[in-house]
Amino acid sequence: MARDLGSVMPARVTVRFQTRRCNGAVSDSVPPWYVKTVNLADVLPDVGAGFNGEKLFHDAALALFNVGGTVPTNQTALDNLATQIAKDYYSWKQISFDEVYPEIIAPEVDGLTDLIVISYQIDQVWTRRLSAPFNAQPEELAHQDPANSGCADSTGVTVTKTPCGEFYGPPAVCLSGKPNLTRYKLCLLDGRLDITYVSTDIVQ
Repeated sequence: MARDLGSVMPARVTVRFQTRRCNGAVSDSVPPWYVKTVNLADVLPDVGAGFNGEKLFHDAALALFNVGGTVPTNQTALDNLATQIAKDYYSWKQISFDEVYPEIIAPEVDGLTDLIVISYQIDQVWTRRLSAPFNAQPEELAHQDPANSGCADSTGVTVTKTPCGEFYGPPAVCLSGKPNLTRYKLCLLDGRLDITYVSTDIVQ
């Protein structure tokens, strides 16, 4: 029998991915976002169409673009990830519980259990197991696509799982009338900031 959960299920889940330029020059541009929308009816047709609304997630997985491209080179992986995120979100929304046992038990801990409370008093003992609050799911997700290893922009720096950024620092000199700038890479590595030399760039 079909379950009508339309009052609690948005009709759409949208996942937004940041983009990364994998070739071309620094002055070249690629789309700032890649967005994938998944309809409830496409992933869980037995629960109804849902209400006319949308759940938005942001994911750290990067959409890899070549300059001039209209879709990311890893589109299939991102689309599959967005579909799985939508399935998981809708599946979580279907289940809610608040169970109380008149004894001390060791309930099985799973992905649906948010809180376990054990009370031991002189005249009463009980165990309570609860699911997460209705809108407690995170909206910022962190995934990684192995295809990143094949993406290096014009600076030659490959995308990694480690958050990094590049900047110019000392020394800066002028040789033969041309500025020579020193470029560094700053990464958040094991909870600390790590700076490494990248190159000396000659400004033409």
